Parts: sequence; structure tokens; C-alpha cells
Amino acid sequence: MHNFNIFLTINLLLFIVIFIFHENFLLYSLICLITLIHIQLSKNNILIDYLHQPNLILFIQYLLRILTTYNFLLVYLLF
Repeated sequence: MHNFNIFLTINLLLFIVIFIFHENFLLYSLICLITLIHIQLSKNNILIDYLHQPNLILFIQYLLRILTTYNFLLVYLLF
């Protein structure tokens, strides 16, 4: 499962590199936000736990916590 987590991280980094040179800033910003969420999930090992035993309520709780943590980024992106 650790290799799968590394694979996801590499894929996200490739998407970031691709979209850095893209003209659409909003799309790049959303990719960055997804990356931050992925980093936070990886820090808490929630992604691995979720893949082993899917618990949607637990996953949504952590996702909401992350979104409130990075709320300033969402406001910045929307306005």
C-alpha cells in the first residue's frame, strides 16, 4: 500500500508540472488544492486506511476538516 501512495504522489506532481505551464490559472489552483488535500490525507494515513477499509463517514469528516483548514485558499480562488 505504501507503493500505491507513492504512485499517487508522483501522479499529482506530474499533473502540477503539466498545469504550471497551462494558461488556465483556476485549473492550476484546483490542482494545488487537491495536492494539499492529498498531502494532509497522507500525513494522517487516512488515504491508506480508507483504501483498506472504506468508511465514507470517517473520510468525509477528515475531508471537511481539511477544507476548513485550507478555507483561505478556497476564498482566494473564488474571489
